[in-house]
Amino acid sequence: MREVIVILFVLFGWFGNSQTSPFNNKSIKIIDENDFSFVVGGHFHGASTNTSGFPAGTLLGNIDEINALNPSFIASLGDLFLSPKKDMKNYPRTFFNKINCPLFNAVGNHDVEDYEYEGNFGSTIMSWEIGSSGFIILDTERDNGDFGDEQLRMIRDMDKPSIKNVFIFAHRPVWTENDDDLEGVFKGNTSHGTDFDETVLPLVNKLNATVYIFGGSIGGEAPVSFFYHEKNDHVRYIANAIRNLPRDGVLNVQVSDGNVSFTPISLTGQNLKSLESYNLNFWQNNDGSKPFNWRLLPLYIWQTITNWVFWVGILFALLSGGFVYLVRRWWKRRKRA
Repeated sequence: MREVIVILFVLFGWFGNSQTSPFNNKSIKIIDENDFSFVVGGHFHGASTNTSGFPAGTLLGNIDEINALNPSFIASLGDLFLSPKKDMKNYPRTFFNKINCPLFNAVGNHDVEDYEYEGNFGSTIMSWEIGSSGFIILDTERDNGDFGDEQLRMIRDMDKPSIKNVFIFAHRPVWTENDDDLEGVFKGNTSHGTDFDETVLPLVNKLNATVYIFGGSIGGEAPVSFFYHEKNDHVRYIANAIRNLPRDGVLNVQVSDGNVSFTPISLTGQNLKSLESYNLNFWQNNDGSKPFNWRLLPLYIWQTITNWVFWVGILFALLSGGFVYLVRRWWKRRKRA
């Protein structure tokens, strides 16, 4: 009888949760809410210099491989777009409509910079449940990184006996900003202050569940695309971001009978270790920066002198220097008088 019920659910394409993606209008379809998987990844637009209007090439080149994982959904950890206004015309045909599952996004700074996002894709926060798993998408760009009542309420709502695992998706890894152990782990990463420690963390610590908090911004000099840290007995910090680099990868998350496991997936064919291997100790002992390529010096010089910002700086320096010179001359003449 159970087999007949499962077949019916498959035929009708629904079981459990029907959360719908604002990007491709696909809904979450779960055959077995005790055994499913989803894919997590951040910074899908790739490098900050990628002004092509398309997602990262490493992502587009692996759509078939991602579909083959048969994920229930994909959770983007922000900076899905470099500029929504410019990118929206290319993303549907090259990415959104080619993935076989719904896509959700925890907005990053680039996603909201031209104020086009909510008008096209709706709310920047949401939550849903699948069996004993709860899912929350937070907005770390709202209110300068602080979390208001609406976002905190979603966390409180996960405080129920039926929830064993809570997955929180966000763009900025705000959990690093006031944590002495994690200070400076993501070199060159942007931050703007947050009340995470005062508002979110206390609520998370009260939940009767294992909580996985994801971030999708790790800076351009990361040694790998993955980070894992156990904050305490039931809170895990995880980060992932791609940059159109050889290190690019996404994370496949499997939930089976309440047990959670992770499989890092390389987008460039590299051999990867377990997610847990890319811990704080690994990051502290590995450097992702590259030695300076002197052959590119002429190119860097040309790019600098042909950039209008450079000449504005030169003009400002000349005007400032001239002003200081005139003031000093005036002061010397006054002292002689």
